[in-house]
Amino acid sequence: MHKAISPILFILSFIAVIIPGSLTNSNIWAYEIIAIASVLVFLFYKEPVAQVKRITFRPVFLFIFAFCIVFFQRPIDYIMGYVSGWFYVGETHYMPFCLKLAIWGLNAFLLGYLSRLNRTEYSQTFSIDAPIVSTKFYTVVLTLLLLAIFILVPRAILMGGYGQALLSAAGIYNYLSSWCSAFILAFLVQFSINAKRSNSLYNCSLLEFVKSMGTWQNFVVVLYTIMILNVGDRGPLIVACVAYYISYAIVSKKKLSKTLVFSFIAIGVVVSSFLGMTKQYRDNNSFFERAETLFSGGGFDQSESVCPPTYELSNSYNCMAFSVEMIDKGEHYQYGLLQIGGSLSAIPFINRFLHLPQGSSSKISHFVQGDEITYGNGTTCISDLYLDGGLLLVIIGMFIWGRLLRRFEVILFTDSSGSLFVFCMAMFFLAHVIYIPRSTILSPFKYALWVYIVMYLYNKMSVRNYGK
Repeated sequence: MHKAISPILFILSFIAVIIPGSLTNSNIWAYEIIAIASVLVFLFYKEPVAQVKRITFRPVFLFIFAFCIVFFQRPIDYIMGYVSGWFYVGETHYMPFCLKLAIWGLNAFLLGYLSRLNRTEYSQTFSIDAPIVSTKFYTVVLTLLLLAIFILVPRAILMGGYGQALLSAAGIYNYLSSWCSAFILAFLVQFSINAKRSNSLYNCSLLEFVKSMGTWQNFVVVLYTIMILNVGDRGPLIVACVAYYISYAIVSKKKLSKTLVFSFIAIGVVVSSFLGMTKQYRDNNSFFERAETLFSGGGFDQSESVCPPTYELSNSYNCMAFSVEMIDKGEHYQYGLLQIGGSLSAIPFINRFLHLPQGSSSKISHFVQGDEITYGNGTTCISDLYLDGGLLLVIIGMFIWGRLLRRFEVILFTDSSGSLFVFCMAMFFLAHVIYIPRSTILSPFKYALWVYIVMYLYNKMSVRNYGK
């Protein structure tokens, strides 16, 4: 079935190219219809692997969902009169080209994913080069990291306060918080391996799954969640929720009902939107105080978007418009240096030996704010690839990412993995599938590699001590 779908995606991409580049409502709607058609065509493919097919809402669908919001919602908002202005949509005459890039990137990703549907049977016995070891080590490290945050980071930062004077302290918070997120995922990697090897949680309920992690781990994660809510960040919570969902799918091997899964997704979208609404009231106050202010009359202007619950996620569209404008105004392509830099940044202290290029987020922030930037404007996976090598690298990069995502799904949801390294990479990248469209494809790599090294050394020491 997927062999018949691939030519259709090529045709849809070609149609996107021949649509006139002028900014008219009919042209924008034509691009939107092509994007919708591409996704619908992809949904008709028949999953050949039973172990993967049982996952009701796979990571590939989460990625497509987030991708479409990031790249296709804001243009609809613009032509329907919800948003306007350079800061929100960039120079509007770039919009048709931005949509062409997004469609080519989307279809390249889908084709890459379909190109790996070459096997239907995988081992029924899980074998991996990692022993069953205690997860308490990761809980202890997570506890120490949280303590360090509470001791070293000013209360104003933890209560959502920001300002030029607090940028250095915010940097410390971001560093420690990133490691907290990494060790939550490290715990889930080892927890999933243990449960999958022992088959102890087969067909377990969601409550049994959570309880089996231990009281202290659950308490620390709840504490981390409260801290993130107070700061006003949603990204780490979304990553953690996706990771928990993936881990549960791995160890329980249950086929969840579509009603249950889509209910959770709907709740997640609404909650994420609500958290985004409260961010505008951050000022050295708690999350509950912001929520109270929101309910008491501040609120969110429902007329800001055709789909208010996903409005915040769609904010990243302007990064693509900025990147296209940068190239048009003389910025040179980086010819792969951004991807190389993203990979090499995983090596500790690499900046002391090599001068790595600025990331696409930094380039876009300087373009928007000038030399003195006070916050990050962010980036997107398409912006990052486009600044690095134009349309060609967008197609190549998204095609490779599609193949990798498919490979990672097979590794986690079947019993084909024999490598802790690949299993760890798969968990980290798939946990970030909602985040990657508004970031870079390689964004999870650094912490995935560092966590793998920590896990490898811990496993070696655990086995050696057990042997004694």
